Amino acid sequence: MANPNKYIKSRTATKNKNIKPQTIIKCYQINLQHSRTITDNLLELIEKEGICVAFIQEPHKVHNRVAGVTKGTEYLHRPKVGAGQLR
Repeated sequence: MANPNKYIKSRTATKNKNIKPQTIIKCYQINLQHSRTITDNLLELIEKEGICVAFIQEPHKVHNRVAGVTKGTEYLHRPKVGAGQLR
């Protein structure tokens, strides 16, 4: 995989040599459609590609809990919004 930092350039950075390289945050957005298979594939991709943040809609759930979330994984969850409720 190519070094993504080689594409980060700014006019300020070329003038000021004291600026530290920027941090790249990899984000994915996906609708899992409640599929266990897609969830498993996403978890593999997160591990393999070093994804920092994943925005997930319709996750696969087991016993009303998001499947595949292990201890030490941080996640935010908003309960399902029904018709007529404010978003």
